Amino acid sequence: MLLPAIDAGLMETHLSTHEGKLFKLHTFYHQAKDPHLKELLLLQIKVMKVHVPVMLSFFNPHLNEWIELPMVDELYHDLFSLPHSSDGNHSVDKPIALEAKSTATEMAQENFTSALMMKNENVKHVHVHMALQQYELLKKFEKYLKHKGWAAWHLNASKKGQLETIQKYQHLLQQA
Repeated sequence: MLLPAIDAGLMETHLSTHEGKLFKLHTFYHQAKDPHLKELLLLQIKVMKVHVPVMLSFFNPHLNEWIELPMVDELYHDLFSLPHSSDGNHSVDKPIALEAKSTATEMAQENFTSALMMKNENVKHVHVHMALQQYELLKKFEKYLKHKGWAAWHLNASKKGQLETIQKYQHLLQQA
């Protein structure tokens, strides 16, 4: 198949992004101390390495069959049960975990945004699923960060503010 130029351009950009992000993740893996964090980093590396041959296969002009993104089973179950007590707070692990979470967020956003712009239905389909895989990684890093006490703090809205918002937009429910 011949790709629409926008699809080819977006995937070429993704491949160069993967090259840089994989280098960063490998570096993080060798610097990390916590075995749980190392396991998450290896999973993120595995997921990104699964994406590369799929994208490259789309560039083959002689390939015309539908291509599916392979499942990465570890994404859909707990890799580990986090112990109740911390197994040590290594100063290097916190920034690595935060940056790896950020990487998963960026890749999910990039894949989904690109999918919205892509023209080939198969390429679009695969990139939506790539975004979902990165979202699963994001949730795993959030769980790890929360367990370590490193998760970002967020402010809750007030009860009054939430009720006022409902009242302000209630009229939208009556419109057909």
